[in-house]
Amino acid sequence: EIMPSLVGSEMCIRDRAYSEGVLKLQGFTDDQFDKAKATGLSDSRLYKMAGNAVTVNVISEIGKIINKADSKI
Repeated sequence: EIMPSLVGSEMCIRDRAYSEGVLKLQGFTDDQFDKAKATGLSDSRLYKMAGNAVTVNVISEIGKIINKADSKI
């Protein structure tokens, strides 16, 4: 059961560590995070931007698989 005190906006709190973490999951470096944070963007905005990012590592691997499959045709 969810405690009533956790329902609402308190469940959506995002802090610097959280926005930094989701950017790292998307493949961004600490330096890139620091530069983005230095622009004055809020942690909430950084979180949203991370959600809209394309994970380069995943796209790269998909490209390799497509290339390998294409070479067999």
